[in-house]
Amino acid sequence: MRDIIRTFVMENFGPYSDILMPTIFIAFFIGTTIFLTLSDRRSIRQVWVTFFFISLVIVNLVGIPALPLIDMHKVAGTPDEKFQTEEVKIADEHGEEIRYDMRAVPPSTHAARGPHTEIDDDMPKEKQIKWAKFMIENAEEYREDILKGDSTLSSFAQPPHHLNSIKWEKENVENMGEFDTVRIYQHKIIYEGGSSDIQSHEINLILEINTTDNSVKIW
Repeated sequence: MRDIIRTFVMENFGPYSDILMPTIFIAFFIGTTIFLTLSDRRSIRQVWVTFFFISLVIVNLVGIPALPLIDMHKVAGTPDEKFQTEEVKIADEHGEEIRYDMRAVPPSTHAARGPHTEIDDDMPKEKQIKWAKFMIENAEEYREDILKGDSTLSSFAQPPHHLNSIKWEKENVENMGEFDTVRIYQHKIIYEGGSSDIQSHEINLILEINTTDNSVKIW
């Protein structure tokens, strides 16, 4: 039943999510402010509590978070049989690479949310190189902060952008040379049917950009 409701909502309201989600978020707090203003009335308090729990039940039935309401379903859903994602790594002049710490780039940049929101195979080479230089320049500055012991401040100013984001430590980057290459790896994961057990996990290098010789390699 939950999947049916979710599918119905996504098909009919999905295209308008960019408008609906901010509207729900803003409306919730405007409504709460109004209720708080009139909270001396018992009936108003009852209406707010009823509204809150009905909204929470609807969100959990649909299974789609609508901030500030979240999906608190107790049973974890099984992942899709096939899952694909990308990972950014940065390499030095000797070819040694490390997974990119997304704290290195400002949270507002598209690059922080994933490589293919900012970079893709069809993008002109000049823009691909510009993107790579942006990633490398920020990584170098962030590494300097880490080596100087200023990474704590940087972590508060620019928190990680993903739940699985790694955090560079001094020992990870102090022996690496000058960064000059950005690599994007594609992860293809196939799960056992109806479970979260991994049947296969394939990792392929799909894009490499070297800013020393301005070369771009696509696989």
